[in-house]
Amino acid sequence: MKGSTKHTMLVVEDDPVELELTMASLSKYEEISVSSASDGVDALNKLRNPATGKDAMPPPEVILMDVQMPRLNGIETVRLLRAMPHTKLIPIVMFSNSDDPKDIEAAYSAGANGYLRKPSTAIGGAAVFDSLVSFWLDHNLSATH
Repeated sequence: MKGSTKHTMLVVEDDPVELELTMASLSKYEEISVSSASDGVDALNKLRNPATGKDAMPPPEVILMDVQMPRLNGIETVRLLRAMPHTKLIPIVMFSNSDDPKDIEAAYSAGANGYLRKPSTAIGGAAVFDSLVSFWLDHNLSATH
């Protein structure tokens, strides 16, 4: 990544093993500060409007969102985030084990900006995360700053 700016990312993942693997993979990118939420409800609580929610985190630059989660799945969470003024423009990339075309279509219809299949190998994971960071943080955000 270019420069010394610390980028921010929120990972929304209900599976503790998947979350640990994702966080470990992202830890190699020193320029990214990564936070996590255990499901859609947790993400919404963390992202409530900073003007009214004293414990709210600042909106991240990108959200990596699982699709299948209890309480509130990723598709519904995206819809709710798109309805809030302070989160409606945050890039949201769905990150799922599902390659079902219905899930992919639902994600984009809800307002997701991208859809990535979770890798099945460490080598595949490195490539996915390199692409994610390169596109959504290095290239995409440098054009807006």
